[in-house]
Amino acid sequence: MAELELRLLSSLDKVFWDGCGCPHPVEEDVMLENEQYAFQAAFCYRDEKNPSRVFGSCVLEGTKGELRQVENVPSRLAAVPGQLDAVRREPGWYPDVLADGEQIKVLPGQWGSVWVTIPGGAPGERTISATLTVGELSQTASLRLRVLPERLPEQKLIFTQWLHWDCIAQQHRVEMFSERFWALLEAYVKTAADYGINMLLTPIFTPPLDTAVGGSRMPCQLVDVWEKPEGGWRFGFDRLKRWTGLCRRHGIERFELSHLFTQWGAKATPAIWAETVEGKKQIFGWHVPSDDAGYAAFLRAFLSALDGFLRQEGLADRCVLHISDEPGGGAMELYCRTAALVAEAMPGYPIMDAMSDYEIYRRSGIQIPVAALDEIEPFVEKDVRPLWGYYCCAQYGGVSNRFMSMPSLSNRILGVQAWLYRLEGFLHWGLNFYNAQYSLGSIDPYAVTDADGAFPSGDPFSVYPVEDGCVPSLRMAVFREGLQDLRALERLEEKIGREAAEALVREELGEVTFRQWPRDPERFLRFRRRIYDALAR
Repeated sequence: MAELELRLLSSLDKVFWDGCGCPHPVEEDVMLENEQYAFQAAFCYRDEKNPSRVFGSCVLEGTKGELRQVENVPSRLAAVPGQLDAVRREPGWYPDVLADGEQIKVLPGQWGSVWVTIPGGAPGERTISATLTVGELSQTASLRLRVLPERLPEQKLIFTQWLHWDCIAQQHRVEMFSERFWALLEAYVKTAADYGINMLLTPIFTPPLDTAVGGSRMPCQLVDVWEKPEGGWRFGFDRLKRWTGLCRRHGIERFELSHLFTQWGAKATPAIWAETVEGKKQIFGWHVPSDDAGYAAFLRAFLSALDGFLRQEGLADRCVLHISDEPGGGAMELYCRTAALVAEAMPGYPIMDAMSDYEIYRRSGIQIPVAALDEIEPFVEKDVRPLWGYYCCAQYGGVSNRFMSMPSLSNRILGVQAWLYRLEGFLHWGLNFYNAQYSLGSIDPYAVTDADGAFPSGDPFSVYPVEDGCVPSLRMAVFREGLQDLRALERLEEKIGREAAEALVREELGEVTFRQWPRDPERFLRFRRRIYDALAR
């Protein structure tokens, strides 16, 4: 005897194959005119006579919406010792891919879900029905959704995730800078923009990131370099122009120019290739220390030419420079020297780096420190402005993050925190890092989600490759909801003032810091409805 069960659940739930855990059913909710509202249709099909996979379909009535099946991927390193927030900790299958496709894959006896996104529209009441059909069985569940006569303001928070060009070429098996590559790159950019990313890492030279000392990554250098016969250098910016134009077509107007020195301390120079009198060769890299006089001369010439190009394109006020990602305390003197060189060679451009050591920030004089959320307190106490935050594999001790094993609320809460602390920007490195740690080899992201056992699953990437581009993860969709929470609070502040808006947050959620917030999804959902009720009044 076959049977089919269907439930409508909050977007904060994670539906695992062996059960819904503690589900938060939704029967009615509210949204704004220009919001992307999300919920899940969770299902379980049981058939004692047929234990193998079957296909079903899901249909919405009462509105137009996007349907994506939530597919599971394996996690070997799900949670790390000391991780405070986790739905589960053991290795296993975790729901994460938001897959395309009209057919729903159904494994009898296992739970699954469909992620439903409803676009905004005219104010009023809607009844939304989701009907799931498997074979001859069909189940329908409904949700009453009220669209309020209010709009979210434009996103002010600058949000960047690092786009790894080599991983696109490797994963899709295309040549770097081929027309097929550019088409795939644009698909990744579109997905990024759709989910709130409005700044992208720009590889003026191959980014010296996550690369073993002495190792290399596939070159993806946008700037052409030629050695002049009489000495000195000449530069070409055609590919950089194509890249910035591609981004701007999708509403991305800000660019972080890739790091000019190696990661974790600026000890060496990035891999740079040039056409020389001896042919094409690598002129800088691990073999050239960062204080090399020849590199300093090259950098001054390059940054002067780059400045001219950016001003010509109207981009000079939309770019930031990078020196070295997360310089440690032992690299203070070297980092300060390299930052001073770049600031002198390209004045007027802000320098931005992931940096959790307040003393390095103070002494280096850079303009935009990006502090890890578990190290951000000194920057908050000193009222550093502008203030950015970030997280990666190391932020697991009770601060927000997006590991697959974490509750979705631990991901989404960042929107409230960003509003409370007036963050100007947020950075997460892992948009599509499909490599093992230190880029020692490429991986299949559908089979290896932890950079070959190096980072908790969910840290290295937020999108999954498909034939013509990529699809988002559940975690990326939840983060977009956090960005909407931030914008809703900004609108509330416009209407009732900062003090009254902060009082409402405290009344509903208590004291919220980067380490403290109520872990109860139901309480957070009540808070969201209270915000929207206040906006409606």
